[in-house]
Amino acid sequence: MNGLSVGAGRCAAIWGVLVLVISVDSLLAQSFVAPPWSMGDPLTTYQQWDFFTRISTAPDVGMFNSNGGPSLTQSGGFVTGGGNIYSFSGDYSATVIVPNYGLGTGYKTTVIFQIEKSLGPNEPNITAPTINGEVASSTETLFEGVIDGFIGPATLGVYKRTYVFNGNAPSYTIQIPASIHSSLQAVRVDTQTVAIPEASTGLLVGGCIIVAACVRTASWVSSRRNLARS
Repeated sequence: MNGLSVGAGRCAAIWGVLVLVISVDSLLAQSFVAPPWSMGDPLTTYQQWDFFTRISTAPDVGMFNSNGGPSLTQSGGFVTGGGNIYSFSGDYSATVIVPNYGLGTGYKTTVIFQIEKSLGPNEPNITAPTINGEVASSTETLFEGVIDGFIGPATLGVYKRTYVFNGNAPSYTIQIPASIHSSLQAVRVDTQTVAIPEASTGLLVGGCIIVAACVRTASWVSSRRNLARS
């Protein structure tokens, strides 16, 4: 076998891997799940990336965010021809910044972060993503499957993490650590902010109910006494 044949064989093998990854990836693009609220509801945001084109990327799939433009920035690694972020020379990371309403206290904010990625061999030693320094309150695996990667079999997965914050910040920063030979392929972030009812309101309503019950009880006792006397 001459050098030309060997080169052609290697190109065919790499092309086969790329076709497999793209085929699986097109299916996984449907694996992200909608949040338990409707997109476009008051005090919600939505942003999704599926094709990265440069060091800092705006959402290409879609977005709903009246607070400004979300961004995804890589540190280390490089953008592949398929629009993924990959590294063969060391661990890398990505940072997502999601502008929000900055309403402060008196609110609760839920952030749902979903990611599609192929895992590198060093993945068990990589810390989990954080948002504003906090870890997720719950984690769910939406999909996992084994594919033929460039250095052997690799796990391709879609993961959902939910974070709950007291108050509402001006923005939420998602730190995404990634290991060597892993590939970041898609990201979706949804946020919802709701007002927390004031405790005084609840106490007032409860107090009114108790007073009303006491008045009814006193009226009933008084009527019974009047009947007994008559």
